[in-house]
Amino acid sequence: MQKGLVVITGASAGIGKALAIHFSQAGYPLLLAARRLSKLQALELPNVHCAEIDVTDLSSFQAAIVQAEKKSGEVHCLINNAGVLFAGLASEQDPKDWN
Repeated sequence: MQKGLVVITGASAGIGKALAIHFSQAGYPLLLAARRLSKLQALELPNVHCAEIDVTDLSSFQAAIVQAEKKSGEVHCLINNAGVLFAGLASEQDPKDWN
């Protein structure tokens, strides 16, 4: 049985990178997304589609998924690991900054 496509955002470092390596070693096709394409490509993982995207740009994220699905089949798992950090107390921050 063919394993389904796994999409990982924020895959260029930290937990996202570790998950990319783990799923690749387990034989899953991957779509790795991050703002720095060179870091994704440096992983040199097999059966991987790399996309330089900002997840706040929905149309580019959707286009990357469509392209990866054409090559590797339907998405079976999405790990939405991309994140931002605003220093300070959350209670003192403007919610608009998090949109």
